[in-house]
Amino acid sequence: MQATRRLQVEVQGWARLHVFGAKKKGWFAKPGAEKDGAEKDARSLVVICHGTGLDYRWGHANHSPQVLRPDNVLVSVSGPSPGQGESRLFLGEDGDRKAFRGFLNELRELFDPTRVFLYGHSQGGFFVLDFAGAFPKEIAGVVAHASGAWASSATPKALASIPLVVQHGSSDPVVPYGQSVGTRDAYEKRGFQMQLRRLEFYNHWPNEVRTHEMIAFCDGMTCATAEHAIAQVREMLEPKKPDRYQWKTAPAFSAARRVLRRFESGGDFAKADAGELARAAKLTSAIENHAKLHVAALSKLLKNKSSLVLVSAKARGAKKTIKPWIEWLLACREDFRGVDAFEEFAKELSLDDVIAAHAKAASKITRSFYNEKDEKRLFRTIVKELPNAFLYDAFPHDFRKRMLDLEGRAKEFGIPPKELAAARHLEEYRTGITGGAENYAELLAKFKLP
Repeated sequence: MQATRRLQVEVQGWARLHVFGAKKKGWFAKPGAEKDGAEKDARSLVVICHGTGLDYRWGHANHSPQVLRPDNVLVSVSGPSPGQGESRLFLGEDGDRKAFRGFLNELRELFDPTRVFLYGHSQGGFFVLDFAGAFPKEIAGVVAHASGAWASSATPKALASIPLVVQHGSSDPVVPYGQSVGTRDAYEKRGFQMQLRRLEFYNHWPNEVRTHEMIAFCDGMTCATAEHAIAQVREMLEPKKPDRYQWKTAPAFSAARRVLRRFESGGDFAKADAGELARAAKLTSAIENHAKLHVAALSKLLKNKSSLVLVSAKARGAKKTIKPWIEWLLACREDFRGVDAFEEFAKELSLDDVIAAHAKAASKITRSFYNEKDEKRLFRTIVKELPNAFLYDAFPHDFRKRMLDLEGRAKEFGIPPKELAAARHLEEYRTGITGGAENYAELLAKFKLP
């Protein structure tokens, strides 16, 4: 009871919170109680950190305990620092980090969890990565949604032992998707494996379904038993119905494949029970075989590196590719990252090198998009640079909409009809995104969880 009273005292200060979850009633600490491997794996705590202008109530309002980690205890807490009005903040400051660390210690006394996972959204996402860098031994995994990382966040070597996830909607209008892409790339350059969960065309909202899957990834990467790891893989791979926002996306193939590496030669589950090894092999085959379906279809359209072009920008009257493929390829690159079948295909296309070159060329477009006041100059910059930048996956969320608007009003700002006709590759790009997404979704529907 002492731990409970201390927690209640803290609630009167900055640490206002909701504790919720299907199993919480039987979860108060039993000092000295021994736990077997299965019980250790099941006994996890998930702490939810909100964004700017909010407080602890945001977590419970947006994350049903029947959807988000129903077997774990969920704690939604207010940020350590005061914000505007009654809202709270999670700041990248030493005082906030130390206060949050003390709060986690209180939770450990109360619930005695084997592992603690952090989930943060927007400002909370920046904070959980920052906290992980400051105290990597305090937690077992981090999911940062709609954020990325602060440049000032520490990245000690000990961070390599923690599963790190950045999850982001590719059409986020508040925090650009490119923030998480850049964070993943920066952390990987420092030797850390960071999982990027690309949420196709999703916005800035939270998403309990996809967050559940990414915490399952952190769980599956750190659990003690093979059976539990397999269960987490199945959580990630199970095709889901439309969520509360009527949105759906691909299963977490890339993350699931990483967990299944634990069952391969050299992995810590390589000598697991024969039944678990067989189940892992079956799930691995399901992922690899599904990736092969996409590779086979895309290979008909993209023979080699020279195929990665906007055809209509290369020659007058040239026919467009039979099937739109741009978004299909971009989605596959992230959704099947680390999947052998797709990695081989990406290597054949020199895809990562081409994407890097396109990102560099896209900087001219994005600078003009945000800063150019002369619409004629903006239009001409996009027309000129897009053929060398169209595989950049982090254009502003309203890029295609504004391109269409500029085309429709081209005569207003003096673009001659001949010049407008020569810009037909803009339509090929838009179709490559929207039609490519449709083609991707059509083939995704063929995936079945074994």
